Amino acid sequence: MIIARRINEISGILDLNLNELSRKQYFLQELKTPSLSLQWIALTGLLAAYAAAPPFVLDIGTSFSACVLGLLLGILISHLSRNHVHLNIGGFSSMLFAGAGFRLILVATERAPYWTLPLGALMAVSVAVIISGPLMYLLLMAVMWKVLPIDLHTSVFAHGHGLWPQLLIGSAMLIGLLISMFLHRLRHLNQVCTLRLVDMAYKDHLTAIPNRRWFMEAVTLALQRRQLDGYLLMLDIDDFKRVNDEAGHDTGDAVLRQVGAIIGDVAGGLPHGRLGGEEFAIVVRGRRGDAEAIAARLLQAVRATPIAGRRVTVSIGACVLEDENISRCMRLADEALYRAKLGGKDRVEFDPGPVAVVSRLHPHPHLESTTS
Repeated sequence: MIIARRINEISGILDLNLNELSRKQYFLQELKTPSLSLQWIALTGLLAAYAAAPPFVLDIGTSFSACVLGLLLGILISHLSRNHVHLNIGGFSSMLFAGAGFRLILVATERAPYWTLPLGALMAVSVAVIISGPLMYLLLMAVMWKVLPIDLHTSVFAHGHGLWPQLLIGSAMLIGLLISMFLHRLRHLNQVCTLRLVDMAYKDHLTAIPNRRWFMEAVTLALQRRQLDGYLLMLDIDDFKRVNDEAGHDTGDAVLRQVGAIIGDVAGGLPHGRLGGEEFAIVVRGRRGDAEAIAARLLQAVRATPIAGRRVTVSIGACVLEDENISRCMRLADEALYRAKLGGKDRVEFDPGPVAVVSRLHPHPHLESTTS
């Protein structure tokens, strides 16, 4: 259930095929926490530097307050961000206002030649954590060095040390760039590995649709949150054992794959999955008429698709999703499915009573005897 909650949060998996998990959305979740943490650290450091400054620095209070508000605004933008653009805007704003605030303090205390280069080097390395890519990092650092009061000729490090200031800046930028590139690559590999694990854990390897684990956990979670209502349809391939016995398991696998493909096509964005063996399930949102329409489409689509030279049909049992216990709903749907099998197969039964779903294009003789 913990995994289901995580996947549900990052992808809206109830409506999304497992192949379509958003890479950008996943990256955002991985980047957001360290980005916000570093921005709060920058705010704390800025306030601490102001508090430790001499009393006459209080004269910059108005401008300094504007920088603090700007930094808080950047943090708010990052916190509310739903994509990388907004997260980068928030981080960009926070770092610029933090740099401006430190500039005010350093200039007012006349200590800029002593502290600007070390501060700039520290920020060059730290900022790599909050930016999502190397190019954005280089852009931010180019602006940051313009904001900070850096004068390589008057810096205390410049006197008698030759190219020391240039080496310090260059080294800090190179280290920060390498960190940014490393983290970017690490997030990508983490995302790829996670999606592969999700694929293995939640997708049926034969039919390429969600498996029983995904269906049970995702639908249960949605029911508990009261985000899902409608009807549960359970499908079973008719005479599947005969297919395996007469034509072999390769043909049986082909039948399962084709039926799974039909279910995935007809179900669209509806929660669906293979429960095991030749049994599948779909949750249809809406009223009974919607469930009847989906059931009719499934019966017709399977019936009209020859698979490995054989005519294949399915039977369907349906019930209302009336509580948070998906197991009870599945039992009721399974009982309805059993009645559909006894009634002649290639048909649908609704709990508590049978309902005929007749195709206008291809009427089936078994449906004529069904009562509504």
